[in-house]
Amino acid sequence: PVGPDGKVLVKKQVFMTKSLGLLSVFSNPPGAEIYINGVLKGETPKIFRRLDREKDRVYIVLKKDGFFDAKSVNHWRDETEIKLNLKLHPKR
Repeated sequence: PVGPDGKVLVKKQVFMTKSLGLLSVFSNPPGAEIYINGVLKGETPKIFRRLDREKDRVYIVLKKDGFFDAKSVNHWRDETEIKLNLKLHPKR
């Protein structure tokens, strides 16, 4: 298409996507189950590379028999890396 001034109009589409992130999860004691946004993803210690950052908020829950759950809500914002080191407290 040509504009009213006779110049060619160029249409440009830009797709904004968030890059992938790195999430490191450690616990004391180690060996806790890691739930990311409600889905079991492994045991501590674990590093997740190329984690989808489309959702800004990441819910982490660590579970281990004999211990209370450890919970953490994290926000990517402009960060590409989140490091967590959560302490699990024993049930008495």
